[in-house]
Amino acid sequence: MQADRAAVHEALHGRILADIAEQDVRPGVRAVLEGARAAGLRLALATSSGRDWVTPWLAQHDLLDLFEVTATRDDVAQVKPDPELYTLAAARLGLKPGECLAVEDSFNGASAAVAAGMPVVVVPNDVTRTQPFPPEWPRLDDGYSGGLGELVRVGWGAGPRPA
Repeated sequence: MQADRAAVHEALHGRILADIAEQDVRPGVRAVLEGARAAGLRLALATSSGRDWVTPWLAQHDLLDLFEVTATRDDVAQVKPDPELYTLAAARLGLKPGECLAVEDSFNGASAAVAAGMPVVVVPNDVTRTQPFPPEWPRLDDGYSGGLGELVRVGWGAGPRPA
């Protein structure tokens, strides 16, 4: 019975990963990432997904080289909403969490960033749009249409920006 349960779990997990792998990059994301790099910002990816899926997906979409650092569930003991992924990503960049800006699409991810001490901008997707994001968390409901400037303005406002 345990072997059957494991086989079903593995098949379901494989199907979910295959479905996600077929998803394209959200509109505006590539321009924001490329704009951030062109502006001299250092980028890290902190994801609860596994490296065995994340790396090929980023490579498939020509995004892998935009990230200086990638922290996945394979690197930590706890995934989001625990802050460990974010604190690890910041440490790998040689920055304090407060010197970073997290961009998140889920409540668990945004909660992890806040717990790590990072300012966060919530950019929900169609699945996470109805999650209970607190009103004090800056939110962009129109996706990435405002580009990098809008993310920075909303995320850091008039406050200090990282080096």
